[in-house]
Amino acid sequence: MMDAPPRRSAVGFGVGSLAGLFGYALRRAQLQVAAELADSLRPLDLRPATFSVLALIRDRPGLSQTEIGDLLGIQRANFVPLARALERMDWIERRPSSRDRRQNVLRLTPSGCGVLRRAWVIVRDHEARIGRRLGVARRREVLQLLDKLSRPAAPSGRPRRHRRATSQGGST
Repeated sequence: MMDAPPRRSAVGFGVGSLAGLFGYALRRAQLQVAAELADSLRPLDLRPATFSVLALIRDRPGLSQTEIGDLLGIQRANFVPLARALERMDWIERRPSSRDRRQNVLRLTPSGCGVLRRAWVIVRDHEARIGRRLGVARRREVLQLLDKLSRPAAPSGRPRRHRRATSQGGST
């Protein structure tokens, strides 16, 4: 008796029983999209994580290094050298926080604003290529589904519902 041939992913590698796992497929897609973005950003000497840091600093000026790292899921041990490198490149400046002198807040420099502006052109083109592969409606649907998956699940496996405070001080 012959075994069935291994199932193949979209890129042609035999992945056997992994092919039916949602998490595996999601990770493969993420790796592919991230690799394409990394290739596109390379001429600017940027990586996707670095782009995310610069974009968040622009969008949320005055956040501390810790807050930015937490929002992006970058561990402190990895974020500190990244911030130092961005500072050496003159893309960001670190200043003591007016709220807590033990913390540094980050701001883009004019040079950082310029590289981020050029990066956004590349990122928008990258996003457009993904959009063409999926189509507008499917792209929107995938983003909604990914947003749903990014919320923590309750122990039952269903997404947690946020409780709202009532006027009596209870919750709904």
